[in-house]
Amino acid sequence: MIADGAVAALPDAEVGGVHGQAIDKTMESVAAAYGGGAIGVILSGMGEDGVCGLAAIRTRGGLTLGQDEASYQVYGMPRRAAELGLLDRTGSPADLGAIIAALFKLPSPAAAVASEPHEREGARA
Repeated sequence: MIADGAVAALPDAEVGGVHGQAIDKTMESVAAAYGGGAIGVILSGMGEDGVCGLAAIRTRGGLTLGQDEASYQVYGMPRRAAELGLLDRTGSPADLGAIIAALFKLPSPAAAVASEPHEREGARA
């Protein structure tokens, strides 16, 4: 959870126990702390955890991204977010990383890896 500009852990009881909506609580705190500057990303997973958190981010003007069905392992969480119209963009995890990198004018992770020398001093093959 984000509170007063710092990250704080919540006791299990506050997020509904081990199987509670921990992603929702985390995203909701990010939405409250950063408003329109927040970015929420939901990837492969079961259930609906994260959907309320994405809604909170989107309501405050933040960007919401979700893994697409073509690249999923378990499409439950991103599917529900898509069904509710909560996703600004969808794509593979690599696509979503490139979107975020572009927002911050950073090289995409794939481009950064491709541009690195293949052999480094002391690197193993």
